[in-house]
Amino acid sequence: MDRSSAFGLALLMIVPAVTTGCAQNHPYRMTGNSATGWQIPPERPIERDDKADDYCRWYEGLSRRERRSGAVVPSVERVRDQGTDVYALGYVEIDDHGSPFSPQQLTRSLEALRPGDDAGVVMVTFVHGWNHNANPCDGNVKNFRVVLRDLADGEAERARRVGQPPRHIVGMYIGWRGQSFRTRGLATPFTFWARKHGAHRVGERSAISVLGQIQRFAEEISAQAPQSGFVTIGHSFGAAVVHTALEANLVPELAAAADAAAQGSPVPRIRGLGHVTILLNPAFEAARYRQSFELADQIRNGPGFSPDQKPVLVSITSGKDQATRRAFKFGMRMRSHRGSFVRDDPRGDEKQEYLTALGHHAPYRTPNVELSCVERDAAPMTTTDFVDDRGNDKSARASKTTVECSIEGWRDPSVGPLLSVYDPHGTLMSGHNDIFNEQVQQLLWRFVGAIDAPPLVDPVDDPPPTPPEPDVPPTMHPLHDTDGVGALEKRQGDLQAEQHDPDAQHAPPDTTTAVPHRPPATAVDAPRP
Repeated sequence: MDRSSAFGLALLMIVPAVTTGCAQNHPYRMTGNSATGWQIPPERPIERDDKADDYCRWYEGLSRRERRSGAVVPSVERVRDQGTDVYALGYVEIDDHGSPFSPQQLTRSLEALRPGDDAGVVMVTFVHGWNHNANPCDGNVKNFRVVLRDLADGEAERARRVGQPPRHIVGMYIGWRGQSFRTRGLATPFTFWARKHGAHRVGERSAISVLGQIQRFAEEISAQAPQSGFVTIGHSFGAAVVHTALEANLVPELAAAADAAAQGSPVPRIRGLGHVTILLNPAFEAARYRQSFELADQIRNGPGFSPDQKPVLVSITSGKDQATRRAFKFGMRMRSHRGSFVRDDPRGDEKQEYLTALGHHAPYRTPNVELSCVERDAAPMTTTDFVDDRGNDKSARASKTTVECSIEGWRDPSVGPLLSVYDPHGTLMSGHNDIFNEQVQQLLWRFVGAIDAPPLVDPVDDPPPTPPEPDVPPTMHPLHDTDGVGALEKRQGDLQAEQHDPDAQHAPPDTTTAVPHRPPATAVDAPRP
């Protein structure tokens, strides 16, 4: 490359950066600095449908000086409806070097999210990806609030039907510097490597301790309320954050299980993080998954997994995700060194594992497990409160058809704790950022409910718990009754009939199978008042 070409390329990168400005390496929900100490504002409750008190609009009206001097949104948002909590959302922010701005932010958030009763908790932790952060106007922040609100609606309806108090809906948003510039422009693609390294830095350094603290919080609640559920979701580079952190504990667990299998000892149950961890369109190379896959494959081809083993890490990738299918490969190829790969490697094509994102690497997809989507009859015109990737309001978008997706085959005992599922036609997610649509949310919560995961903490030398009432599953419930009220009453009648039959088999229902149903009133695209 001659000097003029190099100068032109540098100018192409610098001019957009200067005109757009760098996104701050500063928390959006704290004030101060590392020298004087970060100040964490108290939680600020808002009414559910009070648009005048919207965090984003309030934040946009502040000057930069006001934001730095104390006028910041809180680290805990508590949304209420006529004096009753609908959901609570806590934040923890991590700097560009992978360290939390303040450990107190996570501690205070978790304490504020701790319930005051034993009704149980449904807690969802979300880690965003590239070009996102904890800004109140970020599209992921807005959409995550809608997800929590609709989960709360579904939980309230479920609790009413079974005659139990609703579980508390809480969220934890892990923010990091996924966006380099304040606005997106020509320079954005050039941030690929910096943001990818940043994601793995966050996963290696602080996400391990952050997710570990959340895990301990979940275990404490689960010990008192085993009906609670704890789910972690990572998207794009956020999936890289989660996988990097989870791998630190998952690989040793798999290795210990593989050693036990080789010695003929019982294979212990792989626990993972919370009840299940879900990666949506993960943006990290398949090579990072190799060690976990090979250990799981060694157990699968040996004595098999523990009889009570459930999925702990589920990856779902869309075939229409061009960001991880093409752009990711292009970015990885820019820094790949041909001589660094093993030639004729009997373990597989090492170069392709390095260049290809996890979901698009066919050898690592879970055999006999696939995504099944069925289009149902046309539904009435509806609207959605979701926004686009940049936070623009898309509430007027209409939907005429419904698509129901399910993960098939995961109940087979040979599947084990790791699932890599591929959506070849992009029916579930039409693109890289299409992770908040109705089909995705219904699939996730039905799947989580169908796992019926055991408590996070196994009882030790404790008396057996009192059996629950027949109409209340002992652990995680589906958040939406996908079969309707009539089917629920029928299941309750069947359970009561089985109580009088000592030979009855109590097999769990396969709630992941897509069946026709009456759409619940609390679907994610239901009209709002």
